[in-house]
Amino acid sequence: DLAGLLPKYVDIKRGALFAACVSWACLPWNFYNSSSTFLTVMSSFGVVMTPIISVMICDNFLIRKRQYSITNAFILKGEYYFTKGVNWRAIVAWVCGMTPGLPGIAWEVNNDYFHNTGIVNFFYGDSFFSFLISFFMYWGLCIFFPFKITVKHDDKDYYGAFTDEEARKKGMVPYSEISEEEIRAYTLGEGYTTGHEYRPEGSDDEIPELVKTSSENTNEFEIVHHKNNEKQSSTASEKAA
Repeated sequence: DLAGLLPKYVDIKRGALFAACVSWACLPWNFYNSSSTFLTVMSSFGVVMTPIISVMICDNFLIRKRQYSITNAFILKGEYYFTKGVNWRAIVAWVCGMTPGLPGIAWEVNNDYFHNTGIVNFFYGDSFFSFLISFFMYWGLCIFFPFKITVKHDDKDYYGAFTDEEARKKGMVPYSEISEEEIRAYTLGEGYTTGHEYRPEGSDDEIPELVKTSSENTNEFEIVHHKNNEKQSSTASEKAA
């Protein structure tokens, strides 16, 4: 998780070493003598995970209808940047689905501390209840506070994420039918750049879609500029040095 949040400072190796050092604080050798509490907590882990799964299912099937733009996943402040990099709707839905089950975990760990029939019954059916709470909470938040979905999926399968048949069903040009030149240009290969970067709505800045900067070969292709929501096409050619 730290490698994903702070990739500049933490890689997989550093993260593994950090986890190995911190794990000593849990006194794992005590589990051999009294593991019942540990096993109880781990068996109740669904209280935390079920709302996450619920939000993912809702987002995939109801909100995005299984349509994702892979290109936008590689764009800073792109389709999946949400609000300053945080999808607060998902966090709110997760907290709402998880919180009611926490007293049940406390009761399961130490049932001498307090006893409430409603809490216990809710805890026993938490996988069902928390799923529905998070599911409809996220759905409602996305309806009242919709995030902008500008691209349902890429026009072409630049990353080879689908088979040819799957790509055609989605209305995409299959990976096998895209020229290597265009793939390298679009996916930021060596000697190439792209203008697929974020611009606020109404910005006067131009966004060129494909720009070749390499001078190794002679090639000519179209550069499409987006300006004030209008497309202006121009033809560019470069000759080998």
